[in-house]
Amino acid sequence: MSPNAALCIEDLAHRYGERTVLSLDRWQVERGEAWLVTGPSGCGKSTLLAVVTGLLRPTSGSVRVIGQNIAPMQESRRDRFRGQHIGFVPQVPHLLATLTVIENLLLAQFLAGVAQNRALARSLLARLGVADRAQANPASLSRGEAQRVTLARATINRPALLLADEPTANLDDAACSATLDLLRETAAASEATLIVATHDARVKPGFVRQLALAASP
Repeated sequence: MSPNAALCIEDLAHRYGERTVLSLDRWQVERGEAWLVTGPSGCGKSTLLAVVTGLLRPTSGSVRVIGQNIAPMQESRRDRFRGQHIGFVPQVPHLLATLTVIENLLLAQFLAGVAQNRALARSLLARLGVADRAQANPASLSRGEAQRVTLARATINRPALLLADEPTANLDDAACSATLDLLRETAAASEATLIVATHDARVKPGFVRQLALAASP
């Protein structure tokens, strides 16, 4: 494993019963790189992201994030590690409706064991163009606003890895391009390694480094 690796996967497999939904011999991602994970629906893209974030423990194999093998970690330690070092932007934003926008960001700091910094949260919202929505209820946000708030929440702890699952799904061409630019710019600003998983063919030309997953038999 390279000392500059943000992510190193070896001999990874995940099965549901007798069916193998993900198999990956080796994949190494250096810090600061941007990768695209492609493949048809059902090939294991979302499973791979869930394993990398520690939301899913693989059947076998090693998943090292900044040198730490997260697969065998106890759940509480894995949750804390994820909050501190991994940012995740799901396809559908999941913001707590009982909290305001800025409280959703502060909660991410609290869960990671990081001191809550309201000034930092406001500056992130401002950078992403949603500063005026800080006190809003998430239910009142447009799709684009919710995506930007979710991105702010994912990067508030300056993660080593920023992952996005199908971020351009159901977007027109202009919104697709703007979303990709936003992901790249935000990753660069927080010095995060970017990994985007999608089956959207429009995204491919924007990434030099690509990992193609095949559909499970």
